Amino acid sequence: MQNVKSIKIVLFLFGIIAISVGSALLFFPTIFESSAGIDPTGNISLLNELRAYGGIILSSGILITIGSFQQRYLSLSLLFSSVLYLTIGLSRIWSFFMDGLPANVL
Repeated sequence: MQNVKSIKIVLFLFGIIAISVGSALLFFPTIFESSAGIDPTGNISLLNELRAYGGIILSSGILITIGSFQQRYLSLSLLFSSVLYLTIGLSRIWSFFMDGLPANVL
């Protein structure tokens, strides 16, 4: 029982992080990216891409957070959390090999 409670707390935190990042990318992509030294101003295609991925991250974060409160969605929440964060991590590693190291802020 204690183990399930710990999992729900971690899922809640992961969900809130995804909701925050997704919201920032969807609604304030220029401000969010400028904090990492990236300026998408005037690049409509890049802004479109950022907002699209922001929506995916936001909706995943909502599903992850719901699973931390509703037992019937716990397995789905674990799946979404695992897929989201592992994909981001593995994609970063792939990018290191393909493109080199990003700015220190990232």
